[in-house]
Amino acid sequence: MENTREQPLGEAEAAPAAPNGENGFCTPSDTLSVQAAAAPDFDPNTPGVQVQAGTVLQLTGSCVEVIITRDCDVNTNEVSDFTWSLTFEPPAGVPTDITSRLQDANTLSPQFLASDEGTYRARLRGEHPRLGVRSSQVVITATPRPAVLLARTGTITFLRVHDVGSGFGPPTDSIDVEAVIKLDTAPAEAYGFQLRNDRHRPSHEGMLDLLKDAFFHNHAVSIDYSIIPGRDNGVILRVALAA
Repeated sequence: MENTREQPLGEAEAAPAAPNGENGFCTPSDTLSVQAAAAPDFDPNTPGVQVQAGTVLQLTGSCVEVIITRDCDVNTNEVSDFTWSLTFEPPAGVPTDITSRLQDANTLSPQFLASDEGTYRARLRGEHPRLGVRSSQVVITATPRPAVLLARTGTITFLRVHDVGSGFGPPTDSIDVEAVIKLDTAPAEAYGFQLRNDRHRPSHEGMLDLLKDAFFHNHAVSIDYSIIPGRDNGVILRVALAA
């Protein structure tokens, strides 16, 4: 996670908004200050923001001209020429522009829904006719929702076993398993479990034997599985033959 303030090459650094001279005097300066932040879970002492996918983010921005006089007075003027942009980068993906998903994007307090797991970057860009351009970026990391335990009954339409580490599903919806099934009652979903030489080996081999028998004889099965809301692939915990 990170919270960065960017500045295009060739621009002068902003002058400090505090006395910087001697004998009670300051060096006069006139600069453009741009700051972006996000909430909830925003801590000025911790870079970036982390939320669960499905959270509404409240962005806040500041775009002001900062004038420091010789007498060390600090005056600010609001700058109205600003724009927001928003990008999204899924895990193992590439960034895409999703600025259109910002609500109230013409204000300094827009909102957006971090609907998917990944990295969001909100950037506020301010421009002043004399002071040039400055921008500030806040990075929001959206983590997966907690998994929930569900149950489903159906007839197996797909049965697959593959090498350890192969996994199943796309990068944004993958499960680290070696045995995978699909059921006729939810054709878009898949469910699986591991087949490894660990303490779960006896029970998982038993589940595979039961599933193979059900598949070959077209028997219905009932499964309990763990899945992250919004995803199609879950991890099987229990298997039973259905009447």
